[in-house]
Amino acid sequence: MQLHSGSIVTISGPDGGTCKGRVAEILTPDHMPDLEGRPASAAAAVLAEWHVTRVAMISHWAGRKRQVVFAALEIEGQWYDMHRQPLTIEPAAQWEIN
Repeated sequence: MQLHSGSIVTISGPDGGTCKGRVAEILTPDHMPDLEGRPASAAAAVLAEWHVTRVAMISHWAGRKRQVVFAALEIEGQWYDMHRQPLTIEPAAQWEIN
């Protein structure tokens, strides 16, 4: 699946847990913003070492009480979480996210 900003998705993790969310933004390592005073080049170096081609920022509701944003990393066409555990990201219908 080719992800785009605004896509509604279902994310399944390695532990069997799932959530539905919206792709807020997709960035390449070269276009990462500075994070908490650290230059983007520092993050880009780590992402290059891991061979990350894209980073998807995905928002979802945690327990319907608060919105959470997490990063999914694309490496060789497969998506991973920040611990390099595989994620399955599939399209979801708009009505499924509410």
